[in-house]
Amino acid sequence: MKEFFFSLMLIILNLNMLAQDNSKTDGNQLNKIIVDTNINKEIMIGQCDKNGIESFAGFNLDFRTEYDDYQVNKELLSQYKDILSNYRITIVMGTWCGDSKREVPRFFKIIDELGISEDIVTIICVDRKKKAGDLEIEKFQIKLVPTFIITKDNIEKGRIVEQPKENLESDIIQIIK
Repeated sequence: MKEFFFSLMLIILNLNMLAQDNSKTDGNQLNKIIVDTNINKEIMIGQCDKNGIESFAGFNLDFRTEYDDYQVNKELLSQYKDILSNYRITIVMGTWCGDSKREVPRFFKIIDELGISEDIVTIICVDRKKKAGDLEIEKFQIKLVPTFIITKDNIEKGRIVEQPKENLESDIIQIIK
């Protein structure tokens, strides 16, 4: 009888632990991967970080290539380093998107070269319908990705949509000037 009771308690504890683990897969999970049934491929969805997108199988080769190959114009940006550190940048991107695969790694190369903390960056990954799972992003009015939204004191100062007009460095300077 004691063995039966002990076994029952173990089963209940395991079920409880399983339920807690499943609660981590809600819409607020960082670096969440889903299968996009429209393209039948894995994509990232919702809030992500640089490590997540950099290691995601559908993005990492492009990330590394673009990051390594991009030549940052440090001279152009160096005078704006301290100013840029006072801004927040939200990147809405798709791990399935060619423009995101090109521009996002380049952006991270810029802030890494300048020694700017990644804390100023928020990454939101979307599906092809520009939805971020359970994360509400309608306020951003995203039409194309990637979209880099540059804010200061919670006020949008400007955005770079899909690709820069000139290059990321010049476009960022135009926004923060």
